Amino acid sequence: MKSFIVLVCLFAYANAHACMLFPAQRGPIPNDILVKSGADTCLVIKDPPCGGAEAEDPKVSFTAGNNATVDIQKNLDHFYSQNPGSWEVFLWDGGSSGKSVAKFADSSDFKTLDNKAVTVMIPSDAGKGKAILQLIYTTNNPNAPAMFYQCADVMIN
Repeated sequence: MKSFIVLVCLFAYANAHACMLFPAQRGPIPNDILVKSGADTCLVIKDPPCGGAEAEDPKVSFTAGNNATVDIQKNLDHFYSQNPGSWEVFLWDGGSSGKSVAKFADSSDFKTLDNKAVTVMIPSDAGKGKAILQLIYTTNNPNAPAMFYQCADVMIN
């Protein structure tokens, strides 16, 4: 019985996911990501800030002092009603820490395969050049990984 419980916990752990669709997260994004939950490319739970994913050339530019949109997907739900988690977007523009540019609480209305457009404000004092947008999903769920990470490489003008 103990082995079965461990196996079930490992299965749940291995199938937990959060994705960044725009700007595109580092690494490949499978064609079926919008209709198939449990995508491995959305399982990034260790090695902050970017889960060990290698940096890529920026494919998107944002302007300092302006709003931008980050599209995310909850690829598998970990909502915990007793202590709801949160989603937060950080901008890393060369400093030793990221700047929070958006944050919202997880909710029972944000379900598996749901997408959300998150408005972020690119700070007017953001450094120009290459930067990283980092998404952190903090689950607060004792039956799930504590945090999921995704990063996208962007250019700040």
